[in-house]
Amino acid sequence: MKWAEDPQGSRLYWMNGMAGTGKTTIAYSFCDQLQEKGLLGANFFCSRSLAECSDIRYIIPTTARQLARSCPQFAPGLVEVLGADFHLPLLGNQLKRLWLEPFQRTSDTVTDTLIVVIDALDECINGASEIHLFLQMIYSYFSTETTPLKVFVTSRPEDVISRNITLLKPSSPEWSVIHIHDVEKAVVQADIKVYVQAELTEIAKIWGLEDGWPPSKEVDAVVGNADRLFIYAATVIRYVKEDSGDPSTRLSEMASISHLEIRERSSDSPRLQTELIDALYKIILDRAIDRLNEGERQLVRTVLKLIVCAQIPHTLAGIADLLNATGEFKTKLTISRVRTSLKLLQSVISTPMNGDGVATTFHASFPEFLFDSHRSGPINQFPFRHCHQDLARLCLHFMNISLTADDISGSGRWQTVKQKNIESYISSALAYACKCWASHIRMNDEIPELESLAMEVEHFLTHQVLRWLEVLSLLRQLDVGVDALQRMRECKHVSCLEQTLEPVTVCLPIH
Repeated sequence: MKWAEDPQGSRLYWMNGMAGTGKTTIAYSFCDQLQEKGLLGANFFCSRSLAECSDIRYIIPTTARQLARSCPQFAPGLVEVLGADFHLPLLGNQLKRLWLEPFQRTSDTVTDTLIVVIDALDECINGASEIHLFLQMIYSYFSTETTPLKVFVTSRPEDVISRNITLLKPSSPEWSVIHIHDVEKAVVQADIKVYVQAELTEIAKIWGLEDGWPPSKEVDAVVGNADRLFIYAATVIRYVKEDSGDPSTRLSEMASISHLEIRERSSDSPRLQTELIDALYKIILDRAIDRLNEGERQLVRTVLKLIVCAQIPHTLAGIADLLNATGEFKTKLTISRVRTSLKLLQSVISTPMNGDGVATTFHASFPEFLFDSHRSGPINQFPFRHCHQDLARLCLHFMNISLTADDISGSGRWQTVKQKNIESYISSALAYACKCWASHIRMNDEIPELESLAMEVEHFLTHQVLRWLEVLSLLRQLDVGVDALQRMRECKHVSCLEQTLEPVTVCLPIH
């Protein structure tokens, strides 16, 4: 807060730390404090699990809209700028058009400095060139222009981010930098202990546990095992909270985990940080899956695959519909059965109570663990390329059996279908398949995924392309179809599809 309230200090602040060190928690708390003091201008929490939150091109437009709400002097200037040209500026010109010009056009002075919080920049899936452009844009304008804004950025110390900020910082006093993993371990562990004790005390009240629970030795053991990782402590707490187990027994299990072998190595190494959380993930998976029969294991792994590979988070209803289409399960999957399959994994998977809620991982480190065979081991591993190939095939199959009517809306004039009625015509599973099938196909020419799927893609584009585009039109996502067709055309494995694509693409504005 000292940095936020100092008008003479640096205007750019980068807080970085390895996975699980609590960056997002700090960002949320910082936003709450800024909001109380009237200093929060805007925030953007990046996330790979949401398409609209994983594109760096959305950060400036989204925060500009928030600034218009939090700063009355900014709003008229933004309206004036957009009135002159309502088209979204290209990335390199966004900050100038949507942040700086509105402030320059206002006649009222903004006396307070507002803070824009951008969390988890590393979660954006854009290429290195766009991330470089974004950081360079922020640095350039804040070094040369006067604006009543400060920017607080968090991320992992990814090369593309670290390299750009490191190059900019020596020539500019505008960047302040803190590395969370360099904070004294005793300070971090003291904070973790406060969190663990508070959560376990609440659990004791809910369950009516005896006075004196939790035992201090078990609390100290969990805190010690967490090292500097808040995500470790948070995962342990969720595991202890699960409805399917006894909290006393579960806490004792977590406290008995020994990391002596790991601790013998340097406690400051990045590798240690992943080994700590990996050991916990392995225990949770082993204890959840070992007690299941073969059919139950298959269902859990299949549902997990859909969740960790999802381009847009799946609803429980969507998961059930997609998997029922495969015919792999002897009995029809219900929403409750899908939810039950995740019951023993509630410490790593956020499971909604109703079918319309989305299922997501609590932290990005869990999918990373599953995709990396060196971290998860051969039993727990989910091969990244094969999983996405399976999901692409599943989406194509689901669309082939779902897009059967000449007019998917059944109205005869789908243009008259109101947006609020879309869900009654298009299920969440069909919407996902139509929007995301192509994004599950890796387009690296060295990887033959599309070659192995070529026959299925050709069949789909030959028989279903117009119905697919109709659904995207109803969803107001026709640009997704344009991008998908363009990607198919650009891959060397699609030469056999050129004749199929030509009648459609000539009618679409592909750029």
